[in-house]
Amino acid sequence: MLRHRAYNKLLHALTLTFLTLLAGSAFGQSPSTRPESQQKDVATAEPAPVTPESKVAAAEPRRSDLESEVTSLKAENAAVRELLRKMEEQQKVLMEQMDRLQRRLDGPPIAAVQSVGQTP
Repeated sequence: MLRHRAYNKLLHALTLTFLTLLAGSAFGQSPSTRPESQQKDVATAEPAPVTPESKVAAAEPRRSDLESEVTSLKAENAAVRELLRKMEEQQKVLMEQMDRLQRRLDGPPIAAVQSVGQTP
């Protein structure tokens, strides 16, 4: 009965570990960036008449778009790094708990049990 309970705790700890890891990868996917990239693909597929004035005018918005995109990517990267740091801390706690559970499951070393039994 004790082994069954310890096995269940170990199974629950492993399940929580895997759920934590899988949840983190789901947060890494940003659904808001996908439609924008699709819109850009559609916008670039439509040809426009090219004049020297339009080239200069198009270069300025393109630079500001790139700068804002770089800024947003940096913010996303910082958020992802923070999530990874939190996940790493949670994983360390779970691994320590797993070690404690494993030691409890294994029981005391045999030498300690024999020395206790031999003392009068």
